[in-house]
Amino acid sequence: MPRPTPPRNHSGLITLLWCLLQETTIFIAAIAAQTAGIMTTEFLNPAMVSTFLLFYLTGRTLNYGLIHLLGYHAAAALDDIGGSASSRPSVSLPDFQRSSNHFKRIHHQRAKGRHLLYQGGFILMESGVTWATTALFNQFFPAGSARIWV
Repeated sequence: MPRPTPPRNHSGLITLLWCLLQETTIFIAAIAAQTAGIMTTEFLNPAMVSTFLLFYLTGRTLNYGLIHLLGYHAAAALDDIGGSASSRPSVSLPDFQRSSNHFKRIHHQRAKGRHLLYQGGFILMESGVTWATTALFNQFFPAGSARIWV
């Protein structure tokens, strides 16, 4: 069966760039999380987890913004690579497409201040809720209490 050709407005190079940016973002977030949790004795350090999420979500938002500045946007559907959902495991990546004039017109009409407020609130809420959840988890399961029973 011949391999389907991607549409003309699709760019594999942009997807590769996005993957490299995401890997860099995860690496930076892991380093920031490690430095946030150096002096702890907790089983699951809330500062490490929330710092990782804070840096990762901020970096992810900046990565999508950079791709948008290059003239592409992520389509609503994900692109499955490496297999089908029923047979083999696959990797789902965003499908970046060149921005059309219609998309640019709609994008310029939206309220950018509210979108920035939404993104900032989402990042802070996710990292804050995660910090509270892990802090609560540590209250019920303090460090050293995790034992393996045989």
